Amino acid sequence: IERVMLAEECGWICPYTGRSFGMRDIIGSASQFDVEHIWPRSRSLDDSLLNKTLCHHEENRNRKRNRTPWEAYSGDPG
Repeated sequence: IERVMLAEECGWICPYTGRSFGMRDIIGSASQFDVEHIWPRSRSLDDSLLNKTLCHHEENRNRKRNRTPWEAYSGDPG
């Protein structure tokens, strides 16, 4: 339920990559999207729905990691 709520909130588009996705991409063992903490939970202790979004798993694990969006993307003009 949480993944569907987050997908609806971001319009079924990854806020970091702009990649659109569907139900198959977020549900099940082959999910391509992670529930991502916008402000890292380890630093903010905020596990609320307001601090979460969906992010393509490769982007979350390889680029965003345990950083804020500003820390991860401020040097990227795109």
